[in-house]
This record gives sequence, structure tokens and C-alpha cells, in this order.
Amino acid sequence: MIRNNLTPTLNVAANAANGIVVDHNLVLPKPPAGYFVAPARFDYRLAPASPAIDQGSATLAPALDADEAPRPQGAAIDVGAYELTP
Repeated sequence: MIRNNLTPTLNVAANAANGIVVDHNLVLPKPPAGYFVAPARFDYRLAPASPAIDQGSATLAPALDADEAPRPQGAAIDVGAYELTP
């Protein structure tokens, strides 16, 4: 299963053909402006206007994000390792 990821590339058709469930992922543009707080400084927390906010699936998602913040903080789980917190 490939779910709730932010990735520079994702071959959905090839994975689906192999029986792998692929959903609720976002393929990043290059550069991924607007997605993260400061990717040049390796700060991959979500920016306030990131298109990844509330686009994930709660199915099999961890209850806490990478900073141990509870998920979800908004209408739905955020895509990626971090949940946008107020």
C-alpha cells in the first residue's frame, strides 16, 4: 500500500498492475513551492497553504505525526509525515 505520501514521482499504473493499492498521494512539482515551510533547510512541515492539507486518508494512518502531534488537526489527515497544527 502506498498512501498519504508526498513524492517527486509515482508510477500509479505500474503499482496498480502489481496489485499495490495507491491512493491519497500527491506528486510534487519541481520545485515544490508552497508545500513545505523551508525545504532548503530540510523543514518539511506543511506550509499553511499547502495542497497536502486535509487530503490524506485515515485508513491505516498513524494517530500521531512525525512530531507526535495528534491526527487529524483539521477536516482530514494531511498527506505526508506532518500534520499542520495551529
